[in-house]
Amino acid sequence: MLIGRLQARIGGTESFPAPVNGLTDDLISTSGDVHLYANPDTHYEKHPVLLADYEGLGGGQNVPGAKEHQSSGKVCTAKVPAKDRMGQRLQNLLQSVCCEVTFQSDVLVNLVEWAYSSIEKAVDQPVLPHLIITLSRTDNAINEEQWDPRTAADMLLAAHQDITQVPELIRIVRGLKLSGHSVKSAKELLECFYQSITVVRIPTKGRYMQIDQQIGKLYNTIRQGHEFVHREEIRTYGA
Repeated sequence: MLIGRLQARIGGTESFPAPVNGLTDDLISTSGDVHLYANPDTHYEKHPVLLADYEGLGGGQNVPGAKEHQSSGKVCTAKVPAKDRMGQRLQNLLQSVCCEVTFQSDVLVNLVEWAYSSIEKAVDQPVLPHLIITLSRTDNAINEEQWDPRTAADMLLAAHQDITQVPELIRIVRGLKLSGHSVKSAKELLECFYQSITVVRIPTKGRYMQIDQQIGKLYNTIRQGHEFVHREEIRTYGA
């Protein structure tokens, strides 16, 4: 959806590959491993942005739906299994913006464990990535202010105030406390590993103008996060 929108905006006859679309309530992952796609908006720039699609934090064991497209040459694959721990660290170290399409306690655990592991094992302190949580299939009847990414983030994280009862996070919270960081909420914990946390809601169906507006907000957040990290990397490591 994002790549198609960008391609339509810039026009031209060149066709850019895009991830395989999943079916509603389908239990089979659409992607396996990690796939890199050109961003049509920056394709011809000096520093193009690559969009990475992977099977997510909880990909199942079934053969992904994109497998048949991969064999036909429609998908460019970087062989970094998403569930492999080395793959997890590489993804966190190399990406400037991390997008996750859902958010529950298990997703929070994985987001924190991935980031904690990558920073803990890094030789150099990396520039922290930005985190975007995309909540697709959002009910159109929600309060209007929740379509604003900042408000949506505040409301979502407010629902995860107490993390002291999540066993998988206790070790990390204790480690952060030893280094001088007192962490009690999901927001405080995520801010230890990500430059910012943004939530973009996408309507479930209908309201096509609003879908387009929300996709636009998603892309603008990705670009702003990438540009920030790129500037910080130049300032820290040089051009």
